[in-house]
Formats: sequence, C-alpha cells, structure tokens
Amino acid sequence: YGGDNVIDAGDGDDIVETGDGDDILTGGLGQDILIGGEGRDVFIYRSADESGAGAALRDVIEDFDAGTAGDSVDILDFSSFVTGAFAFLGDETNAFDGGGNTQARFNDQTKILEIDADGDAQVDMEIELTDTDGAALDDSDFNVT
Repeated sequence: YGGDNVIDAGDGDDIVETGDGDDILTGGLGQDILIGGEGRDVFIYRSADESGAGAALRDVIEDFDAGTAGDSVDILDFSSFVTGAFAFLGDETNAFDGGGNTQARFNDQTKILEIDADGDAQVDMEIELTDTDGAALDDSDFNVT
C-alpha cells in the first residue's frame, strides 16, 4: 500500500505491510505481524488481549522506529485500555510496582515490550519490536490518552 493508510485487520493471525506514508494499523485479535514501512506509523491496541504474553500469542512489529527526533518516529497507541496512569519504566531490570497503573518495560536483548495493563505487577501483554533500539524507546513512543 502506498500513501497514508488506515488498516484494521480484525480477528485472526494477520500479516499487514504498508509502504511509505503515515499509516494507522490495528492488528486486532490474533497473533499479528505488522510492518508499517517508512513514515510516522501508529500501531493501535484496543485491549491487552490483542497481543498476549508468550511467543505463540504476541504480535510482532518489524519496523518500529522509536525516539523523539525526525518525522518517521512511530507510536504505540494504548489509549483504549490504560488503567490509571501510564509509565514506561525503561529496561527489563525495572520491576512492575503493582500500584494499579499500566506500566511497560523493554528487554533490548529479546526485543520484547512487556506491558502490565491492569497494574497487578504481572505481564498481561507482549509485543516484539524486532528492529527497535531500546535506548531510543521512551514515553514519547506511546499514546495513552
């Protein structure tokens, strides 16, 4: 697909790839592979169930461009399911605090983003960000409002 696309893949295990442009991709339920291509892409998750925990359940985003500079920085949109406040904790050495708020942390070795969606200090959701540099990932890569 060329240009700015809006794609909702629905239920099922999908592979969605877009080209250049500022795209909005929603994988929906199932284990999805999402490839936004060039441009500032938004990956929307409406619930933690849309990307489960574990290799057989989690989505893969192959080209998530993290960071704050440039016009091709991508966004993970969790605004539909955030509980309380949201905090990106940084790397996997930071523990979820179980304080009732949504938190996320990233393992730069495995490229897995872990999310505690309901604030109970347990991993509810994982997304594999295969080409992401953990040092570049920060709060600006998330839309939570």
